[in-house]
Amino acid sequence: MDTQDRRRHPRRELSRAISLVEGDKILTHGWTQNISRRGAYLVAPLSDKIPAGRIVGVRLGSHKKVSGSYILQTMTGEAVIVRLKDFSSETGHKGIALEFSQDLEVE
Repeated sequence: MDTQDRRRHPRRELSRAISLVEGDKILTHGWTQNISRRGAYLVAPLSDKIPAGRIVGVRLGSHKKVSGSYILQTMTGEAVIVRLKDFSSETGHKGIALEFSQDLEVE
């Protein structure tokens, strides 16, 4: 059984702007590759000083259709970094797997 089959909340391929923060400090900005109700996978530049297991704030850009138009909205919450994967030592980009601590809230 592969990982996707074992997931309680299936992931969907979706590219959205995402930021990881600690308090008022922005740790990184990146783009999601996939997302589910309880987690996301993104690619972003990230310092080696930020380990798996760290709890971070999440700010996810999204849009909502209202009366035939789209409005931008931000969803926020907390997540745990569950896995990191190096993509490029030159750019410092990493694949970052997140598990949301709770459902994200719309600001």
